[in-house]
Amino acid sequence: MTMGNVEASQPPFAVSGPARQSVPAVFASPHSGQYYPDDLMAATILPELLLRRTADNFVDELFAAAPDHGAPILKAAYARAYLDLNREPWELDPRMFDEELPSHINSTSLRVAGGLGTIPRLAADGRDIYRRKLDFAEVRQRLDRVYFPYHHSLARMIED
Repeated sequence: MTMGNVEASQPPFAVSGPARQSVPAVFASPHSGQYYPDDLMAATILPELLLRRTADNFVDELFAAAPDHGAPILKAAYARAYLDLNREPWELDPRMFDEELPSHINSTSLRVAGGLGTIPRLAADGRDIYRRKLDFAEVRQRLDRVYFPYHHSLARMIED
């Protein structure tokens, strides 16, 4: 089942936590997601192996014992090549779109200039990820389905 271009059956993240949080810490792993949705794979010119190099592989495993010590861990499910959770939500590269982007888009950051905005333009080896331009509506769906729920959960975990 899909929700626009974002697959509704895949949760955007997973939380592992202790029965009761006993330390004032939250661990987050925004770049270790290993889910490469069909819409990404259909739009990319790169094989999955090259896309995987954009991830911070095994960071979630480094922190896997955090719940045993009283701290929760928030683990991204979607791949960093699909959506970078460690960016502003609207850090987008206008070169990736045919349409003009809304005025609230941050298209001038150094990360965007380097091809590493919220939706990365470049893979770790510097090659273009996409074979086509993206629609702003599909990016908005990614943000609504993956980015915002992840960050809302992280904020709640920090507040608790």
